[in-house]
Amino acid sequence: MTALGGLLIALLASALIWRSLPSRQAPAVDPAKPQLSAATVFPEEQSLPAFSLQSEGDAFDNRSLAGHWTLLFFGYTSCPDVCPATLLLLKEFKSSLLQRGLVPPRVVMVSVDPNRDTPNVLKRYTSAFDANFVGVTGSEKALSPLAETLGVYYRRQPQEGGSSYVVDHSAGIYLVSPRGRVRAVFLPPHDLQSMLHDYAALTVAG
Repeated sequence: MTALGGLLIALLASALIWRSLPSRQAPAVDPAKPQLSAATVFPEEQSLPAFSLQSEGDAFDNRSLAGHWTLLFFGYTSCPDVCPATLLLLKEFKSSLLQRGLVPPRVVMVSVDPNRDTPNVLKRYTSAFDANFVGVTGSEKALSPLAETLGVYYRRQPQEGGSSYVVDHSAGIYLVSPRGRVRAVFLPPHDLQSMLHDYAALTVAG
């Protein structure tokens, strides 16, 4: 058998095998569901436990989340990298939404370092990025229900040769609906354009 004859037989066999396979169609796109690239959406909005924290001059609790969209993340003012980078991202996020004529969410930073982050310290820190950003804190006991429900990880790591420490912590940004329930989470690495697209899609849909 020539090489050409062998090739023809191989091609014919491949065609017969292909025709015998069940037809495969691309999964249908549900037009009622937003197509997202950055957000992980909860199948049902996640309710939050009762909690009570403190911002500068005021209490911050479940009622503080009602009536508007909120972006909630956990960090601390002595954080060397993740927290300032996240706040800069959220500052640009807010500016971009305003330029597009969209209402930006409230941005709230929850401290995982209550020993050092008083309400006044948090206010000075968050205001350096945006005057309307909110910083809240509370005792470990007060913080625990919220952090555990959201699956937030944080752990104090002592530094060698002194009493100072850093706090390892997760870096998710949680989208809370005007009903005070968690709609989605943006997991790192964060991409501004993807977040803008998904935020617009989710807030219009939700």
